[in-house]
Amino acid sequence: MGQVWSKEAPAASVPAAPSEVLTNEDIIRMVEAKLGDSVILAKIQGSTVEFNTSIDGLIVLKQAGVSDAVIQAMTEAGSR
Repeated sequence: MGQVWSKEAPAASVPAAPSEVLTNEDIIRMVEAKLGDSVILAKIQGSTVEFNTSIDGLIVLKQAGVSDAVIQAMTEAGSR
């Protein structure tokens, strides 16, 4: 009889981070990766956050191309 070969699926390359805390830098990275607002908003809603929503922090976000909708969600999430 011939040998039977099976190919197992590779393990996930990025492990889950259950204690992940979302920061301004994470949001900017997601925007730079061209993730849509709906994806970023869902991530904000489902995460523990530590956003810098000071005036300077908001200006940096806007200069990085973060949409007003995402900035508003960040501001609201910071006050939960």
